[in-house]
Parts: sequence; C-alpha cells; structure tokens
Amino acid sequence: MISRILTAILLTGLGIAILKWSEPIAKSFGINDLAELYLGAGGTYTMWKIVGVLFIVVAFLVLMGSFTFGGTPTVPGV
Repeated sequence: MISRILTAILLTGLGIAILKWSEPIAKSFGINDLAELYLGAGGTYTMWKIVGVLFIVVAFLVLMGSFTFGGTPTVPGV
C-alpha cells in the first residue's frame, strides 16, 4: 500500500514537472517530426503536455490499484 502511494506521488510530481517545463524539455530534446506532422504546428510541445497528463493518469490508476508494474494485482476479487 505504501509503495503505491509513493509511486503515485512520484508519477504525479513528474507529470506536473513535465507540464510545467514542457518548453525547456522540448528545446532540450529537439523537435519531434511525427508530433509536428500529426498534431500540427507546435505539436512537439503538445506531445510533452500529453505525456505529462498520461503520467498523472497512470499515477491515479496506480493509487487505485488498477495498474501495477508487474507482480500480482492488489484489487480484491481479481
């Protein structure tokens, strides 16, 4: 239980950091041509925002026990 909470806090913090600093991250890693093609102009920045939101969603799923990183699921009745 405590490991799920700590993992969720870590993933949420990482997701918020990616959302907050998506511009410096995009400048550090460069332009992503695939994101620019499918998401339009500024798609690289949008891609990093989506990645940050996905981290937060995964953190919520980990906290609820619906998503595990290996091992057995901890949801009762599964």
